[in-house]
Amino acid sequence: MALFSIQVKDVVERDMPQAEEWLACAMTSRRKEFAAGRICSAAALQALGGDSVWPPIAKPSRYPKFPKEFKGSITHTQECALACVGDAERYLAIGLDAEPMVEHAELEQMANHVLSPPELNQFKKMDRERALTFFYLCFSAKETLFKTLFPLCHTDMEFTESELTSWDDEGCFTLRLVTDRVSDRFENGTLFRGLWSVHAGTLLTLLALPRKQALPTLDSQLYVPDFSYGRP
Repeated sequence: MALFSIQVKDVVERDMPQAEEWLACAMTSRRKEFAAGRICSAAALQALGGDSVWPPIAKPSRYPKFPKEFKGSITHTQECALACVGDAERYLAIGLDAEPMVEHAELEQMANHVLSPPELNQFKKMDRERALTFFYLCFSAKETLFKTLFPLCHTDMEFTESELTSWDDEGCFTLRLVTDRVSDRFENGTLFRGLWSVHAGTLLTLLALPRKQALPTLDSQLYVPDFSYGRP
């Protein structure tokens, strides 16, 4: 598995023509974020022995369509972009998400929309700093699960259809599926284990779904991106 990150500000003019072609109606800032993500995905593909290509946009769903030999995911904020790619013989799907941890005055209202009743009960008992981390972990982990499962199930999952059952300060989390809408592939109650970390005020989550039932041993250093990393 390979993971690359880049600062959006490091995207230069030579990177832009393909982004401008694919996102002709988008603002320049959005095209730069898009290009940054594709630069990272191309570097990750090349690191695993594939061609250094930009994954096209799957239509009509618009997720990145990786070469059939690989599974991968792309995420970006206004500041940075990341991509993670793995061998399709080993991984069924991969999800990756990055969320800037912004302090909102409406955090409680946002929590009511994103968190399940058990999650909300935990959230209300935490101090402000811990609650902020917990909220963004729940938000990001659920986004990552959606990005992992959508290419397999083509179902627009709601935040309430998964639940954070455990997390620790070592960077591990577990989500439980609480829906029957993807039961043709994943039973209600299925557990998904992923990794999380916080860098420069941004919370990152990663979920790699192996083809075998047993999760592989994960090298934590592989999954922690360095935001000071230069161009791939």
